[in-house]
Amino acid sequence: MKRIVLLFAALFSVSMLFSQEVFRLGTVKGEYVTYKVREQKDVPTRWIVRNVHNPDTAIKIVPNPGVIFSQEKDIEMQIAKILHEHLSAEELLEMKTREKEGGVCWFEVILRVDRNKYKLLQVTCFRFCNKYMAGMRRPPEKRQDYPASYNDFWLNIDPDRLHAIEKDIVKRVVLPEKMPEILLTDDFNILIMPRDLGDIKKIKEERKKAIERWKKEDVKPRAGWPPMIL
Repeated sequence: MKRIVLLFAALFSVSMLFSQEVFRLGTVKGEYVTYKVREQKDVPTRWIVRNVHNPDTAIKIVPNPGVIFSQEKDIEMQIAKILHEHLSAEELLEMKTREKEGGVCWFEVILRVDRNKYKLLQVTCFRFCNKYMAGMRRPPEKRQDYPASYNDFWLNIDPDRLHAIEKDIVKRVVLPEKMPEILLTDDFNILIMPRDLGDIKKIKEERKKAIERWKKEDVKPRAGWPPMIL
């Protein structure tokens, strides 16, 4: 009986997590962190969440190299492992379900490297989807293509939990060898889908494949791709 009660409590917590909005535009404070939240300049359905205590607060244009480097895939799988450890089984399942139902629930992070130390300097910011709020500003007759409520995940997570993930990313991600120059000098983004978080064995296998690829590859950026303006 006790196990049943605990199960219902866990499911209720997950349900609440997806039904209310924790992050709002402006300043959001946890016990150990303060985030600034704003809309992306050219994409109002994307919200930028930035730790105000970052060592480097400059916001840069994020270039688009026109290719996906295997080193990025290596980093992506390292972060996927961190997320897998921080999220409950119920949360992972709910995210996958909402993704199948048309929600986004992806995790996107903008990273900055300390080139001299050859390590991550910081999470410059997170970039999360919020189609609901973008739709709410439209006339009622034009809202049919937008969700009737917030149907994603990351803008409802406790700020201190997000901060714990942020700290783990900076502490634990190991930069691959042969990092492309553009990733050392400019910010770059990593995007992870919910379907890539559930199987830790697959995460490890995908990282191993990425390492084997970047050892052999010599991929060059392609000119002419528009940058991401945060």
